[in-house]
Amino acid sequence: MSHPVAVSWDKPFWESAAQGRLVAQQCRDCGRLQHYPRPACIDCLSQSRDWIRLSGRGTVWSFSIVRQVADPAFAGEVPFALVDVELEEGLRITSRLDDTSVEIGDRVQVTMRAIATGLCLPYFERLPDAL
Repeated sequence: MSHPVAVSWDKPFWESAAQGRLVAQQCRDCGRLQHYPRPACIDCLSQSRDWIRLSGRGTVWSFSIVRQVADPAFAGEVPFALVDVELEEGLRITSRLDDTSVEIGDRVQVTMRAIATGLCLPYFERLPDAL
């Protein structure tokens, strides 16, 4: 299985994930938050960005249940929910949730899951009030 490789503009994202934190870029010029990391602001094209910590809490906006995988390396991981989550900060992030009884509107919290030594990905878990 191939893994993400950090580049200059997203290295702080991967470092923060390995420490259990979800972060996003914030443009120093226009204030725009953006995720996924990019080399420039998607609004004003400024290359001046800071990294801010996100709450990791959000609401399921949409989802799809994955029952078949295209890559055999993931065969042991199905079924799972591919979720589009709107974070409290207004950003949307697509990730996974292992609970296939998910519903639109469920409240979720990010958790970082190690997939290789030093490499963590954001996954979501349903909050107790959503169960």
